[in-house]
Amino acid sequence: MPSAARLLGVVYEAGDLDARIVGATVRIRETGATATSTATGGWAFDVPAGDYTVEASASGYAASTHRLSPIHIPEPTRQAETSHARFS
Repeated sequence: MPSAARLLGVVYEAGDLDARIVGATVRIRETGATATSTATGGWAFDVPAGDYTVEASASGYAASTHRLSPIHIPEPTRQAETSHARFS
């Protein structure tokens, strides 16, 4: 079984880290998995180790795509070691 890993990020307006975008759709292109950004703009996926293309889109904003590699989370601790991506 592949190692557990986590992708974690924040969706925000270009150039303003404090302007979080709530309700954006975040999708992993390779798996089709989707998440919706939270009230803080946050999103997360638990995935097997590997490289992933993550896309974010929200009404009124240009879509953004980033290539990410998750960080391994040792079992059974599964602490929040993460890769971060920010979208604008």
